[in-house]
Amino acid sequence: SLALVIATTPISATSQDIDPDQPLSEQLGEILRGLRETIEPALQEMIDHFSVLEEIDSFENYTKPEVLPNGDILIRRRPDAPEYVPPATRDPETPQEDGVDT
Repeated sequence: SLALVIATTPISATSQDIDPDQPLSEQLGEILRGLRETIEPALQEMIDHFSVLEEIDSFENYTKPEVLPNGDILIRRRPDAPEYVPPATRDPETPQEDGVDT
């Protein structure tokens, strides 16, 4: 989604907007600030989505992702997986049974 934001973000500076008296570094700085303001929310959204990975004890305990007709993605815990232990109660010194440390 970040690539889509970048690809669809119009560049606001045109040849008419360029002030020949303004140093090139300042012009570039303005363009980069605008790009950052556009990208930052999408980047934060990606980070928020990836934070769910902290909840996973081992990928081996889950089935292949299933895409529902409405676009939602469902990842089920395998019935034969060991009991789930929430991250807050896991011992950080003890590796997970499936070899995945959190």
